[in-house]
Amino acid sequence: MECTQKTNKCTCPNNDCPRHGKCCDCVAFHRDDKKNLPMCLRSL
Repeated sequence: MECTQKTNKCTCPNNDCPRHGKCCDCVAFHRDDKKNLPMCLRSL
């Protein structure tokens, strides 16, 4: 599956993040750092 900004609906409030709007990249990045959740998942 291709992950693009067109297919992702980013709910992250951190607009300054270089991965903002690229949810697949963001989740992959945070998955590698098991102590850190993406901002879009922190309220869950």
